[in-house]
Amino acid sequence: MAKKENQADFMKMFNEEPQTAPVQPLPKKQLSPVGYEKKKQVTFAMTPSIRSKLDDIVDYYSYKSASAYLEEMINQEWQRIQS
Repeated sequence: MAKKENQADFMKMFNEEPQTAPVQPLPKKQLSPVGYEKKKQVTFAMTPSIRSKLDDIVDYYSYKSASAYLEEMINQEWQRIQS
């Protein structure tokens, strides 16, 4: 395989321009909505039986994840005690 410089010279001999791939712009960085609170990882322990029950509840209510379910339950309880 010839180097790019040699390839360009070779193409000029036959009056052809070397082919280059079109440059594609980088995608724009997606911004978070105003007021969005970034999530942070939290680790805590629970017994395997409780984790199993949590997974069953998450499946039953079709939540995306156990953390999404827990987040909603905590928010609901917080709203309840604030009223």
